[in-house]
This record gives sequence, structure tokens and C-alpha cells, in this order.
Amino acid sequence: MEAARQLEKGGMIDSGTVEVRGADISESILDDCYETPVCDPEEPYRNMDGSCNNLREPVFGKSLTPLQRVLNPAFEDHFNQPRFAVSGASLESPRKISSNIVYLEQELSDQVSLMFMAFSQFIDHDLAHVPIQEGKQGEGIDCCLEGKKETPSTFCLSVDVPPNDEIMHWSNCMNYVRSATAPNLACVPGKSEQINQITHWLDLSLVYGSSTNESKQLRLFVGGRLKSDRTVPNTELLPPDLNTPICKGTLPCFLAGDARVNEQPYLAILHTLFLREHNRVAKTLQGLNPNWNDETLFQEAKRVVTAEWQHIIYNEYLPTLLGPNYMQVFQLWPLTKGLSQDYRDDFDPRITNEFASAAFRVSHSMIPESINLYSSDGQQTSTIQVTEMFQNVDLLRNGSLDDLIRGLAYDSSGMVDDKFSGDIINHWFGSQKSGLDLAALSIQQGRDHGIPPYNEFRRVCKIGQAKSFEDLYGTVSQENIDRLKIVYQSVDDIDLYTGMHVEEPGFNGAFVGPTFLCLIGDQFARLKKGDRFFYDLGNQTGSFLDAQLNEIRKTSMARIICDNADEIQFIQPLVFGLPSNPFNEDTSCTNTWSIPEVIFSPWKEKISGGRNSIRSGQSDPWELF
Repeated sequence: MEAARQLEKGGMIDSGTVEVRGADISESILDDCYETPVCDPEEPYRNMDGSCNNLREPVFGKSLTPLQRVLNPAFEDHFNQPRFAVSGASLESPRKISSNIVYLEQELSDQVSLMFMAFSQFIDHDLAHVPIQEGKQGEGIDCCLEGKKETPSTFCLSVDVPPNDEIMHWSNCMNYVRSATAPNLACVPGKSEQINQITHWLDLSLVYGSSTNESKQLRLFVGGRLKSDRTVPNTELLPPDLNTPICKGTLPCFLAGDARVNEQPYLAILHTLFLREHNRVAKTLQGLNPNWNDETLFQEAKRVVTAEWQHIIYNEYLPTLLGPNYMQVFQLWPLTKGLSQDYRDDFDPRITNEFASAAFRVSHSMIPESINLYSSDGQQTSTIQVTEMFQNVDLLRNGSLDDLIRGLAYDSSGMVDDKFSGDIINHWFGSQKSGLDLAALSIQQGRDHGIPPYNEFRRVCKIGQAKSFEDLYGTVSQENIDRLKIVYQSVDDIDLYTGMHVEEPGFNGAFVGPTFLCLIGDQFARLKKGDRFFYDLGNQTGSFLDAQLNEIRKTSMARIICDNADEIQFIQPLVFGLPSNPFNEDTSCTNTWSIPEVIFSPWKEKISGGRNSIRSGQSDPWELF
């Protein structure tokens, strides 16, 4: 970063772009800093690290590469210093903004279940994980030691807690360690870019890992299966992580493709369901094709389960989040028959910084104060406060898996608005006498990452750039406009995270407001049209046969639960909707009309000419029964 500053002073960098003029970076750390992978265009399976998806740009989507941007970053010094207000003054503390903007009386949806909230976070953990800075020996950094704020630096950007804060009287600051940065993909000096340490694709990297080494730690290397823990009678759980001692209780944390599995039990539930689905599919494929070796079984099962994952997202989840109108206009609906042909290799499909650090924090206001547990007869058995659930994975080991799943399926999600649970705003990862403010930290991360102000995205999303606070009226209520004026001097100062959450939800039939809709929709369009391995795509080495794809289209989140919960026998067919809604009542898992089953006979291989695996998209259909 300092080298970039010096190049700017020397006239070699245009501060308005990341262009380098006449700078010799050969034999420097920036020379070929992202090694170009060697790709096999005939390989039918995804690389574990996400590379070689785009054969023109093999690094696109690879783990440990930077996020991309919708807009150029807004840094005060053009490189990494967080922006000031347009007046030149410092912006208000994110904690003060959160305290003035957020209501602590959460509004619940009458249409959408808590499973939708949990699934949103699960998707987020498949797409982006920006690490924070570490000390020289890899140790953690405390920027708010004993409640005293460290001077802002390359590492620290802690959040001021106002002296008159009615809740957080235990400290004058909240610890915020700045995100880790990396050179841009061009490997030229320029503005600060944040790194994504996982793959950029909808590939279930949080289940399978984002590198070959991570994958090896998770695989059993028998029958294509993943490791699991069967020490608890009559159940299959994630394997223990003996090297991570942060979890509550007497038992170790869970091990998965993403360490955030242990943040909340509902995340661990979804990890467990997809782990079991992989092992179930691998076992089924082995029964159909006993000649397949472990590697073929693993890759084929992974390919099937990833396809099921993508189908659920585009067929069930996104229509709820974005609304059917948006899905139709931007051609995001998956096909109901045949193979799609809309792949493009001429644009950048990577995760955008705006999506990762602001727009897909869409679930924050959905998180409830507590989650109810329900027995098989639909009776509420207990209630658990969210503050009691942080890093508490023992809840899954004590036999509560099914009861927790029913709680997520039966109870309402919060709305996507400015009404948050009090525990999320005042006690995140704490207790009633400690904790953090998730909204404030998200605002601060936006500033750390150089996310431009909200009004800039109103312009690029064609919502209408506001010249004054009053111009926000129509997408923002007058009450919220008045509250914004208290903490922002200018409409051009509003943080993106704040602006999106004060918008009125339900825009054009979506579950969200217009700026959320724009930035989230943009990202999922990139992920569909820019993924060479997208599940319904034709004419690729990884394409499914028609008969196989027709089976994958039968899958649903309800079927994943029916096939992989411990003993759940009834669930609503559309799990992201409430069972109280008409035509979505609890249904027997044996009702394959309402909750169809995936039949795997199209994967059965007829041995011919010594073949021992299906090269997807290359097999002769006559070789299959």
C-alpha cells in the first residue's frame, strides 16, 4: 500500500483508477502474484479451490483472491483510509448511528420462516469469508484492550461507544480489527482490496472446503464419503474439531469446510443436513456402481449435492428473496426442462465487495431474540435465547436436532428492515452484560472496505440519486428520513448498510428494498451466468445428462430435511414459507407428490469397454440403463 502511495506521488498511478503508468514491478512481490493455474478443459469436476472455472481467466473465483467491486472504492487517501463526511469532518460513530436508526422491536413476517434466515447465512458462508489482520506470529489483535481504544492504524479501526450509551456502559469502544488485504488480480499497485479466503462460487465450499488440503481433512476416503461422528447413538453428526477450543460445553467444536459452522446451532444444522446428504448420495451411487472407486464416488456425489444446492437456491430461495418479477426480468429462473445455454466467460463473476460487506448481510434483521423447539407432535418443548446459542454446538449432540429444525420451519423470520433483535444490537456474541453491536460493526466494515456511500448505489441501481434527504421519500419513510438527519450531515454521507436497512421492504414483490434487490440480484446473476459448472448448463464437460437433470429438479429443502433429519416425518413442502400459509401445511415425507424424491437410476453405469466412471456430459446415453 505504501508503494502505491509513492507511485501516486511519482505520477505513475492515477488516483481515480488503479491504472499503473510506467511502473516496473518485475521481480517484485507483485510480479505474477497470482500464479495462473494449469487447467484441463475436459475435466468434468470443479477444482476444490475454485480455479479453472473460467478457462479464459482461470483465477476468477479462486480462493485467496480479492473481491471485486461494483464501484471504485471510497477511501479518503485514495488507498485505504476510511472516508470522511463530505464536509471534511469525521463521520459519526457507527454505534451512535445504530442506536439512533435501529428499532429494537422486531417485526416478524407472516409469510417467511426462520429457515429462510438460517439458509441466508448458510449461503453467505459459501460465498465470502474475509479474514482479519493478524499479528506477526499469527496471533489475534485487540484494538480495544480493557475498553481503551487503540489509535486507528493499518490493523485497528475500533468503534467508538458514546459516553452516554445506555447499554454498552462496560466499554468506550468495540474491537474492530481491519480486514486482510491483497493485491488486485492485475497484480499492480493500487487501492486496498479485501481478500476472499474461500471460493467465490455456489459450490458448497463450506461443506467440502476451499482447497485440496481442506478437502483431505474432511474426507473419509472410503466409499466417497465425508468424515462424520457416529459416537452419539442413532445419529450422524459433524466430526469434532479437536484444535478449536472456543465452543461452549464440555465437547469440542465441529469440523467442517468453514469454521463458522460453530457460530450458531442453526448453521451447524444445515452443515449436518448437507454432510448427511453427501454421504447418503455417495452410498446410493456405490450401490448402483460397485465398480466405482472412492474418488469417482466422492466427485459424483459432490457434483450431485452441489447441483441440488444450486437448484434449491434458484428455485426456492431466490424467488422468495427477490420476488418472481425480478427473477423473470433478469432470467434467473432455472429451466424446468432441457439444458440452459446462457453461460458467459466474458465478464467477472467474482463476489463483489458491496455484496459481501453490506448487501448480503440481509439476514441480520431476520435473526430472532430466541428460537422455539418443537416435538414431533407440534408441541413447543422449550425456548432458547440467541445469546445462549452463540458457539453452543452441544444442542445438536443432546438430541435436539429435529426439535431445532422444526423451530426453524414453524416460526417466523424477522423482516429485512430497520427493526432488529436487541441481542443482535447490544449483545452479539456476549451475554446480557457484554457483547457487540452487529449493525455497528457492519457499518464499520463498509468504511474499512472503502464501500462508497448509499446515494452512489441509488444512482447505479437507477433508483434515483438524492440531492437532499427529502429526495429519499418514496423508498424511505419520512420518519426514517428524520432519523437519518440526526446522525448524518448530508445525504451523501449515508453508509450503504444503513441506507439499505431504512428502505421500505417489499419492493416490486421482493422481500427486500430496492438497493438490496439491485446488489443481491446482480451477484446471483453473475453466479448463474458466469459459472461454467452451473447445474442446468449444457454443452460443458461437467453437464448432466437430461435424465439426471430431471431428477435433480425434483429436489427441495423439504426433501433434504426428510431424507437427512433424525426422525422428522412431516414438514411443509416449501420450508422457506410458513406451514400456516394456505397450501403449505405439514405434509408426510412419504408424500412424494408434494415432496418429490430424487431417483438415482440415471446414474447407474452399464460397464462397457472397461469404463469405470461417468464422464458427465461425455457419456453415450445408450451406455446408461
